[in-house]
Amino acid sequence: NIRGGSSLAAIYKGVVVEVRFFTDLLDGQARPLVLELRSFQYRCAWLFIVTLHAVCAVYLTLLGDAYRFIAQPYMLYYAQLAAGDRAQLLKYAGVATTAVGTFHWWQLLCTIWASIRAKKLEFASGSSAMIGAVSAVGYKLRGVFGVESPVFYFVFTAREIIEIVSQTVQAQRSSALLARPWLNHIVVSLVVVNCWSTPILQHVFRRHEGAGRVVCLLLDALLNMGMSMAIPLAVFLPYYRSFSFTTLAFPSQNYYDTVWFSQLVMELQFLFSIPDADIVSKLEEMEVPTTEAGTSISRTVVHLKRMLVRVLVRLFFAAYGVTLLAIHLHASARLQQQVPGCRLATGSWRTVGYPCSVYTHNCYRQGSTSPNESSWEHLDPSALVFLHVAHCPELRVPHRLRSFPNLLAFLLHNVTVAEWKKENSISPATQLKMVILAFTRTNMTRIPDGLLEPLPPRLMTFRIARSNLTDLPSDLHLKWHHLTTVTIEHTSLSKFPKTLLSLGLRELSLHGNQIETCPELSDAHQHFFSLVLTANPLTALPESLGSGTTFSFFSAERTLLPTIPAWMRSSVQDTMYLAGTPFCDAQSGDSAGTPFLACVKLDSRGNGKFPVEIFDSYLQP
Repeated sequence: NIRGGSSLAAIYKGVVVEVRFFTDLLDGQARPLVLELRSFQYRCAWLFIVTLHAVCAVYLTLLGDAYRFIAQPYMLYYAQLAAGDRAQLLKYAGVATTAVGTFHWWQLLCTIWASIRAKKLEFASGSSAMIGAVSAVGYKLRGVFGVESPVFYFVFTAREIIEIVSQTVQAQRSSALLARPWLNHIVVSLVVVNCWSTPILQHVFRRHEGAGRVVCLLLDALLNMGMSMAIPLAVFLPYYRSFSFTTLAFPSQNYYDTVWFSQLVMELQFLFSIPDADIVSKLEEMEVPTTEAGTSISRTVVHLKRMLVRVLVRLFFAAYGVTLLAIHLHASARLQQQVPGCRLATGSWRTVGYPCSVYTHNCYRQGSTSPNESSWEHLDPSALVFLHVAHCPELRVPHRLRSFPNLLAFLLHNVTVAEWKKENSISPATQLKMVILAFTRTNMTRIPDGLLEPLPPRLMTFRIARSNLTDLPSDLHLKWHHLTTVTIEHTSLSKFPKTLLSLGLRELSLHGNQIETCPELSDAHQHFFSLVLTANPLTALPESLGSGTTFSFFSAERTLLPTIPAWMRSSVQDTMYLAGTPFCDAQSGDSAGTPFLACVKLDSRGNGKFPVEIFDSYLQP
């Protein structure tokens, strides 16, 4: 890791220089720092540094691969969830990460090669003229980054402050994005230990500065590895184990578990987002030498001033750690409150209410017919990412809906929409992160006014299932931007909504409606991953198809199709599902059940692509 790499370089130079150079005390010269290592200790130091290089090299190489993988076009959905508008930068982050990993590989190989050539354990010198020149200026005994630099304590203090501030920013992000308390406890513990270890170790090793610096650097490297490697791995590995690299997806039922999906989105942002404040790399360790003691009063005054500055710096780091720990404990204590309807909360430090990430407003349990303007005022607006409204017999969507800037999804379940005013619509200007709108068992015969406004730019999925919806506006494509997925299933829709064909959809499911005819598709010029017309009284498909229009999957099971048009044999690239149609009933035994016609093979989502039953189970009255 980049920050750990800086400490690693300081360890490398510090140990080797202090072992190789033993300078006698000369009159009028600063006392050199000497750390004498026995053979076994030297071997341990060599092995430790080589191991750190190897761990950093492997980790950064794999991290670069992960960045490049999520930046691929077929992973665009996850990239946008992780980085939003910065998704296009993920591939460059992967290149930069791999470059740093390559540096560690090079240092590792140079160290091993130097040891092989010398036939003993050696550390690599500068690997090129340029690197050697920089190393000579920066890392010689009294160089800028040397162990006897005349500005060591000044730069050391600045480095520690920058490091701890950077780690504090990361800890604050963790508190807002990680809903697993134990991970946040570890993150804060690492930062607090980093704050306290510096003054403690400097005090313990006050008479052995050489050893003290090495111990400080070793501990610093380990703490940075914990913060920048161990924590991300603990977040990443559970998702890696459950992800299918064949289907490029997680188990389908996971996507309908709002708690799991909320954690996925927040933790993807933790792993792959590109925040400005978290790319501050750590600086090198430096020190001011202790001047030779004398009888001069001016030297005594200078010495006392330096001692006072060191004491104040140590007190600052100690107080900073105490303050950080107090903030974290206060945030953790707030989570002990029981807020009805909150299914997932985070320990966010900066809140103006309860930091609930997944909230369900259940009108039945709250004894109301609809939420009002004060119903959600106890929630922290910046923390909420999933909002459910359920079991409301007379829903009037409040204006407060527009107050949640980080809202990812808004779901209605078993409600009657009485009023959703235009001025209470979802805001495309402030709710930029919203990706899902879903309505299940919803009583609404038409799309309410609050949905006939421009949608948030990142919204990709719109779903309606089990509704008495009868029609869609014919100009919906003029009001909405292009979407990825539209699902309208088990409604009273009697006409194919041609307006949806102008939304550039990747997936369209009209399962279980009352559609009898399909419009001409000659104007369609796109690729559909799937088009589902299953369980409609559909009697015919259009004879013509727009050039370039293709389908990966086409499902028309349990319809009334007596024949299929010729374009289906060339435009359906993968599988067609036609079981339960008059067409399949009329097929001979030789043609029925072939991979293309799929008159025997059934679509695994035979009851629709949107499993309402899952919401029924956890949104009970």
